[in-house]
Amino acid sequence: STLVSAAIGQAVLGELVALRRDRPDLVRRTFARRVRQMFMLGAASTLCLLAITPLLPFVLGAKWSGVRPYVLALAPVLLMSLTASPFGCVLDVFQRQDFHLVRESARIVLMASAVLAITLGHLRPVSAVMLFGAAGTLNYASYLAFSWSAIKNGRRREAVAEA
Repeated sequence: STLVSAAIGQAVLGELVALRRDRPDLVRRTFARRVRQMFMLGAASTLCLLAITPLLPFVLGAKWSGVRPYVLALAPVLLMSLTASPFGCVLDVFQRQDFHLVRESARIVLMASAVLAITLGHLRPVSAVMLFGAAGTLNYASYLAFSWSAIKNGRRREAVAEA
């Protein structure tokens, strides 16, 4: 998924830079369309993974018979990862280093809190993976929220600068 997201991210970067320069009125609509497209790609990929999960013990051996709860726990973070990862460049395009700092700080706090809760709560493995997956899902959702905010605020900043 990382390789696919990185490749798509490069295309998104080029498209957003060109739109910001030439057609800033289309940036929001294009971003929303691309997020929907990535969500659909992520949903299809996640559903394929869920569909093949019952076959894993037959292909990889009996030790994989307990994998289903883990795959189910991580499916939402996989979906959000595939959806949000290509849009990390939005903060670069709109020169929002301040958002980078806040986003990455929030990511550290969120993921560290999940690890701390898992450790202090002495959670069972499936519960630990569920909590870590939920934290990862929220992390990627925040990536999209910061990107959307940068686009909205970027247009306001440009309007003020032109006035």
